[in-house]
Amino acid sequence: MQQAINDFVNSSDQYKVICLSTAHIRQSDAERLREMGEDIEVSMILSRETGGFVKLYPDLEDEPRILEADYPGFSDEFYNVLNQAKLAGFTMVEFDNAATEYEFLPAFDW
Repeated sequence: MQQAINDFVNSSDQYKVICLSTAHIRQSDAERLREMGEDIEVSMILSRETGGFVKLYPDLEDEPRILEADYPGFSDEFYNVLNQAKLAGFTMVEFDNAATEYEFLPAFDW
């Protein structure tokens, strides 16, 4: 049992996730998140009643990913939030209506 736990702890197949308030995205982004999350062809976004998850594609060697191409149809503010999370080392963002709001990010009242 302890070996299994150690293998999990030392796995290189982990995600660093940050949870952010849905207040940091526009209502149109929340709607787009839901739409893409319900599309069976989309594997990097999962929607849920209170928000959704966005798995960030890793950059390719010598070629950074372009958020607008990976996740089309969102606002500049949405891409800015994802970019800041990615620069901070996160590989997944959970947007949730009860999550933390950060003063340095824009907030929308919808």
